[in-house]
Amino acid sequence: MRLGKDRGRRPLMGPVRSVHWWLLIGALAACSSPLPLATLDRFDRGAFSFESYEHLSWADILQQRLAGKPKVRIPAELLWPAGSSGRRPVMIIMHGSGGLRQEREYRYARELNKEGIAAVVLDSFSPRGVATTGGQQERVQTSTMVGDVYALLNLLQTHPQVDVDRIGLMGFSKGGSVTVFALDEQVRSALAVGGARFAVGVAFYPGCVTQLKRPKPTGAPLFMLLGEQDSYTPAIQCERQAASIRAAGGTVTVLKYPGAHHAWDSWFPLQFTRVDYSYGNCAAEVDESGAVTDLKTGRRLDSADAIRTAIEACGTRGVWVGANTEAARQSLADLKTILKQILAR
Repeated sequence: MRLGKDRGRRPLMGPVRSVHWWLLIGALAACSSPLPLATLDRFDRGAFSFESYEHLSWADILQQRLAGKPKVRIPAELLWPAGSSGRRPVMIIMHGSGGLRQEREYRYARELNKEGIAAVVLDSFSPRGVATTGGQQERVQTSTMVGDVYALLNLLQTHPQVDVDRIGLMGFSKGGSVTVFALDEQVRSALAVGGARFAVGVAFYPGCVTQLKRPKPTGAPLFMLLGEQDSYTPAIQCERQAASIRAAGGTVTVLKYPGAHHAWDSWFPLQFTRVDYSYGNCAAEVDESGAVTDLKTGRRLDSADAIRTAIEACGTRGVWVGANTEAARQSLADLKTILKQILAR
């Protein structure tokens, strides 16, 4: 059973849906119980699950306080290019606040397969009893999702047909934020097994509200794909983050799409929703110890309640989200060009 099967049958109602419907879908997905694996040495492709940390704070990661942390099984699916042989590059695809979708993450996986690139989609929400974090980003924190992609990266090292030097990461919105953080050496050294590392990161319309105070890039190239009109996660914040990473020696390329709002590659038309916040007036910083500070107030964001309070204070209800046909076409072409250049061999 595909992880995205039930999701693909949802009515195309846009991002605002009944919470009860979302929870039902999440519960059904969680009951599918993909094959639990600790190694992929005898695994070909298809659905499986892997072990990750139930919850990780930035302090857990940056202080490497991982021993004894509770674990959870994360469902995933490996989609392999048809007719390919030998070791292949792989892209891990991380969903955004709306959860794993047939219409987005699986669609990109199929597009990558056409280019000879394997893809793994994962679901960070349903095993934690969450269907969406829209309007409630504290429900599953970005740091926890970073733990998931590294657990998956480590597992992929054991697949006999995966080229471990050509594993990349891409994500959308909240998953884009995960991608940016995952390409930091402080994070990699805490979570990666041995020399495991991402070869490239592609962040579609990431949230750039929270940034590392002193970034230490891994050296992998990072690409930020931004919407010029994005009111949800404004491009200007990501451009500042890109400048900070470059100043620390990182390689960051920013591609900005004219007229594009948040989630320009969506399956639903452009619409205004009051479920989510615009984060244009928000700013937070993670120091080397993992302490997160609200730069507007100087307060520590050390709990879900503190994060919620900060969002309500600096965020503005209501954002534009939805499709822009030209931006969707161009960004897909840009993605394929990027990956051909970085992962080609």
